[in-house]
Amino acid sequence: MLTLTRYDGADAAALSELVHGVYAEQYPPGPDFSQWRDGQWARHRSRAEFALCVAREGDDVAGLIWSYLGGPGQYWTDAVQESLAPGVGQEWLGGHLEIVELVVRPAFRRRGIAARLLGSAVASTSARRALLTVRDGALPARALYESLGFTPLGRAFGDMTVMGLEVADGRCR
Repeated sequence: MLTLTRYDGADAAALSELVHGVYAEQYPPGPDFSQWRDGQWARHRSRAEFALCVAREGDDVAGLIWSYLGGPGQYWTDAVQESLAPGVGQEWLGGHLEIVELVVRPAFRRRGIAARLLGSAVASTSARRALLTVRDGALPARALYESLGFTPLGRAFGDMTVMGLEVADGRCR
């Protein structure tokens, strides 16, 4: 049976090793743990509406997602603002739910876990819009996002598409 457990920034600090391990498994070799924990992970956990959701099947971690409210002055928001057409960036960026990472471990894929994790993130936000980036070659991920109502907004970071979702009643489509 799959369980989803949500953590705020303070509680997520105790899960640094778990999160880093799942992330490094997806993107080997992953960043240096100490630098990541004290840098990016600490910054993300301090942001408004930070949430980590971990999916477990029994004792096994199946996947995870973390998100927070994005805004000007943050790396991703500023980089995407420069990449998107001016009107698009102004409409979508600022006060948006930024889906930072969504990882489902290979043994657990194609079971609807990613959709449940995304649904959990969207259900917990006050934001009216959710945004994420997806690599051009990640066709299954892109198909999932589109099936949940995300639409392409433009390009960023060379090989990525920025996708956005109008949050309706706190849920994906």
